[in-house]
Formats: sequence, C-alpha cells, structure tokens
Amino acid sequence: MNEQRVLDAVTTLVSSSFDTADRDDLASLTALNASVKAFTAYVDVRIARRANALKNTGESAGGFATVLDGNGSGRDAKAAEERDRACSTVPGFEDALAEGEVSAEHVDVLARLTKGLSDEERLEVEAASEQLLADAHGSAWNFERRLKLLIADIKSR
Repeated sequence: MNEQRVLDAVTTLVSSSFDTADRDDLASLTALNASVKAFTAYVDVRIARRANALKNTGESAGGFATVLDGNGSGRDAKAAEERDRACSTVPGFEDALAEGEVSAEHVDVLARLTKGLSDEERLEVEAASEQLLADAHGSAWNFERRLKLLIADIKSR
C-alpha cells in the first residue's frame, strides 16, 4: 500500500477550489476522491477483521460494535465484514482496494455473488483471481456481469 499516494490525494482534495475547477480538474478530483474512498473501505475491512479477531479472544464485542463506535451504521459494519470475507476469498482484492485499483462497489459485488457458494465453488472463484482483478478494472456493473458469468460456468460443471 502506498500511504503517500493517499496522503497526497487527501491534500489535493482539501486544497482544491471546486468552484473554479474546469472539466479536466473535476475529472482528476473525482479520480482522487474515488481512490480515497477505496482506501477508507480498505481501512473498514481491516478494522472489522481486527475487531473480529479481538472478539474471538474476548477482548472486543466484534466488528459491528467497533464500527458503530465510530458513528457508522449497522449496514456499514455488515458491509465491512462482508468485504473482509470477499477479500479473503479472492487474493489480491484487498491490496487492489488499498491501492484504489478497485472500488468498494467491486468488493461488494464479489461479496454478494460469492456468499452462497460452496467451499468447492469458492475455491474455483479464488483460482480465477487474476482474471477477476483484470475484470475489476472496469465499472462495477461490468465486473458484476463478468463474475456472474464465471459463477454460472462454475455451477454448470
């Protein structure tokens, strides 16, 4: 993870004059903002994972309570836990989220579509991780379509 990239993006966003930005400036600011949002989703995943680990040792109430302490909603906490599961299912997605290469929406699609898979089906999705990461460089909608096709192919075997 490139922490300096995130810091530079936040600094640029904070110091930008949105009211005088032209179309190209707005496109750049939108890309920076998307990168920061992906990083904060990554942080949520890491918080949920650590809180669940602490829960298992009796030191915390778990991911939900930890995220809620930060003024998040139950939906935010559940999303962070589901994103953690998805990132654990497909190697590379956690790093891609941290780097802003994929969005939280991509990981949400991955979480939603892999939730009901058997262990064997999940392993087949995991084996396709390189292709999934390549597919995720487009829109979340396009990624969802491609992942649905992959899962349908896996289920048809």
